[in-house]
Amino acid sequence: MKKYSIIILILIAFIILILMYELKQNYFHAEEKNILNEINNSNIVIINSSKIENNSGKLAIDELKHSETERDISKVKMTIKDEEVTSEGIEIIIEDKNETSYVYDSWFEIEKLENNEWKKLQYRDDYVSDDIGYMIYVLKDGKLEEKINWSKEYGFLDRGKYKLIKRCMDEDDSYTHIEIEFEIK
Repeated sequence: MKKYSIIILILIAFIILILMYELKQNYFHAEEKNILNEINNSNIVIINSSKIENNSGKLAIDELKHSETERDISKVKMTIKDEEVTSEGIEIIIEDKNETSYVYDSWFEIEKLENNEWKKLQYRDDYVSDDIGYMIYVLKDGKLEEKINWSKEYGFLDRGKYKLIKRCMDEDDSYTHIEIEFEIK
């Protein structure tokens, strides 16, 4: 009798593991469908690399990264939306006039002008970077609007002149940087 009980418990545990695996696979297939819907319904594909463990997001990026035409960073322009800047954030617009746009992510860096020299701001002491959690943006129609809240990384910025630096990925997975200056009054 004990022998059958152990076999039944092992079978139940095995069935539970299979069901958990199937649920996980269904979750990632649903995420894949959401990504594909975003590709079809908007000008931006947003992929959160910390949540997706399948290849559809990577394939969408690879398809746009490896184009036949070379990209030119001089065809990329970053502006401040509505010229509105606060001590905690900014909303930017990136316009990419290349035939196939660069691939962008949510990474940014801020520098402050001090004594006529740009100095990189240091992260807050309690800030923990999540490199794999960056959002990736692939532009379909050459335009990205992004709200950036830097209070988590840098805190609230004091008055002064600053520079926001964003990066874009090229065909060979190297980064090119674009920047825009702004002032906190």
